[in-house]
Formats: sequence, structure tokens, C-alpha cells
Amino acid sequence: MLNFLLPLEGVLPMHCSANVGPEGDTALFFGLSGTGKTTLSADPSRSLIGDDEHGWSENGIFNFEDGCYAKVIRLSPEAEPQIHACTRRFGTILENVVVDPLSRRLDLNDDLLTENTRGAYPLDYIENYLPPKMAGHPRNVVFPDLRCQRCHAAHLAPHSRPGHLPLHFRLHQQDRGHRDRPGQGARNHFQHLFWRPFMVHRPYAYAEMLKARLLKYGAVCWLVNTGWTGGSFGLGKRHQHPAHPARF
Repeated sequence: MLNFLLPLEGVLPMHCSANVGPEGDTALFFGLSGTGKTTLSADPSRSLIGDDEHGWSENGIFNFEDGCYAKVIRLSPEAEPQIHACTRRFGTILENVVVDPLSRRLDLNDDLLTENTRGAYPLDYIENYLPPKMAGHPRNVVFPDLRCQRCHAAHLAPHSRPGHLPLHFRLHQQDRGHRDRPGQGARNHFQHLFWRPFMVHRPYAYAEMLKARLLKYGAVCWLVNTGWTGGSFGLGKRHQHPAHPARF
């Protein structure tokens, strides 16, 4: 409903995570479910605004979910300590996670049921979350690229001008093998706006709203390869999110 109503009020709804640094530098991280939004935004040196759904108004960025929905398959306490700790907290809801019937211990590495294991928890479970759930206009906007080494397929450089982004935003392409069928090859798949199932207006409408805001507020756009490197499927390997993603 908000994805329909907010644009009518001049507010852009976005499927992205958001955080803000000590100097007020807000960053947005777009992406499909399970492609790293939560991981990229969970930097202990920055304040978390939210990990999934945000609006961009004339006043800045705001969260409208009040919770996180993190993918927890093979979650590491070293690389993602805050998210990993949330899987052990009372009140967190775990989906598809395998539990030992005797010891009641979680096995976050077990994909017996599905790769899409999840943890849902309130924002205040993250120590450095931002209580107002609002911040200023973003200085940096990050888009993932899931097409192996084909970063230039949409005519976008890794550091892109805002005017180029609507094409990538409207026709975002991923290799489904990266996420849904690991180890089984890849096939091209398009997901408009990084959240096609929840889109109700035409893709062009959202893309033009995004373009107008990027140009008005001077945000720097980044296209980050979160797919393969070092060769095609079977030869290369997947990029890994760094422990402190906001410093890449």
C-alpha cells in the first residue's frame, strides 16, 4: 500500500537499507532480497536507519518498517557480529533455520530446508541503530551488480553519474544462479526496481522520481559487483562482503 500511496504524496518508496555516519553522511544500499542490503548497512561505525524499506521525501530518508529481516545462512559471528547476536536474542523470529532436536542449538550453516533462512528482529536489537529512524538526504547510493563481470552491460561505470541510473534501476538484471541456485549455473533474470513483487506504479515513474532526487541533492552513485570475479561460472568465485562494508 505504501509503495502505491507514497508516490502520490511526492515521496519515493525504496527497497533498500540505509545508514548514516558520524558526520551525517547518509548512504542507501539497494538490492533484491538476500543480496546484501542488511550486511552492507550493518556497520558498527555507522548508525543503522533500517535494512529493507525506506521513503525519500523532501526532508530526507525515513524507515517505515521498524525491524530487520536478515538472511542468516552461514552467518558468521566474526564478519557480522551484530546480526549473528540477534539470532540468539529472545524475541527474534527465525524462519527455516535448522535446530538440533536434543541440544536445541541452531545450525546456521545447514541449508537442509532452503538457502533462504531468515531472522526477523526489532531495529533496537542493533546497538547502533538510529532511534528517530530518519536522516538527511543521502550522499552515496549503492547498487549491486549480480551479473558476474558484466558491470558495463547497462553502460554504467562503477562510479556513475546519477542521470545514468534509471536504466539500471528499471532494468536491473541478475544471474539467478548467484542466489537462488548456488552451484547450479546461472540464467538471466530481470527484477525491475530491485523489488518487482511490490511495485504497483509503472517502473518509469519510480525511476524518474529517483533520478530527480539524485540530481537535486547531488548523491554519488556506485555500482558494486556482488557477483563473481576471476572467471565465469565454475572458474571464478563470488565476491564476499567485507566485515566493514561502508569502508569499501
